[in-house]
Amino acid sequence: MPATMSPREAIASDLIIRPATDSDLPRLWEIRAATEAPDPANPPPAGAPSAVLGHLVRTATLLLAERDGQVVGFGGRADRSGVAFLTDLFVDPALQSSAVGKSLLRELFEGVGARRFTLASTDPRAVALYTRTGMTPRWPNFDLVADSARLQLPGVQNVTLRLADPRDPAFLDWDFEVGKRRRPQDLAFFRDEQGASCFWVDAGAEPTGYAVVRRDSVSGVRDDTLMVGPIGGRSAAAARAATLAAVAWAQERAPRLEITVPGPHPALRALLEAGFRIEYIGTFCASASVRLNPSRYIASGEDLF
Repeated sequence: MPATMSPREAIASDLIIRPATDSDLPRLWEIRAATEAPDPANPPPAGAPSAVLGHLVRTATLLLAERDGQVVGFGGRADRSGVAFLTDLFVDPALQSSAVGKSLLRELFEGVGARRFTLASTDPRAVALYTRTGMTPRWPNFDLVADSARLQLPGVQNVTLRLADPRDPAFLDWDFEVGKRRRPQDLAFFRDEQGASCFWVDAGAEPTGYAVVRRDSVSGVRDDTLMVGPIGGRSAAAARAATLAAVAWAQERAPRLEITVPGPHPALRALLEAGFRIEYIGTFCASASVRLNPSRYIASGEDLF
């Protein structure tokens, strides 16, 4: 190798980074399953690829890294109204800390503006990498799960749910105002491929929030589970009420519930007291120009936020 080239640079220099296609998705899903397995050296069967990956191929940027014809990592970026969300960054466990992830991240954000964010895993190397890329840690993000039969939710007075059309411009405007991204393609995905029910949350004559409850199309997710989110409120109090109302609606329709809640959100304590338990803690990392209010918004989960 050239005298000026470090070992890591040499490892990364023989990578081919290219857009992923539908035929690549099974291998990408294998890499993700191995990375998330308790024993990466002996991962369980990966199952069918997540429908989210196909959605990213169609509506976003999904890149993979190859070495000697073998796919060794991948990453995704969803651009929505000028905001770039890093959806995925996974590297074959045998090649982690070998600059593959760094190379993918550099390609993913080449020419992309400053408005960028992601949800980092518990791996401290991921948080360090994202921080060096201009996405600094902001708050913890809690993946909560609950058995519906054991939930004892507090009552919410004078709040009702009213069915909404996710194609309604007013609904898209609400999601944009609270979640800071205009994303009709993602809301259409929730409706068409995840069987989403969308709601206005009313407290009086006008909506004070909105909510989506859906089936997650990620392979391996239990069929008895409903995902709650995204949810947004006009204020922190409205967001809390909307969250509890949406969870109560879902509780009557599925044995098991999942929801992803920012640490500063006012519903977090109520949900934990009601019987939700913490399954995973990630970290919301973002550039300074991303001004999402975590007291008013609950994401759709880790894949599309």
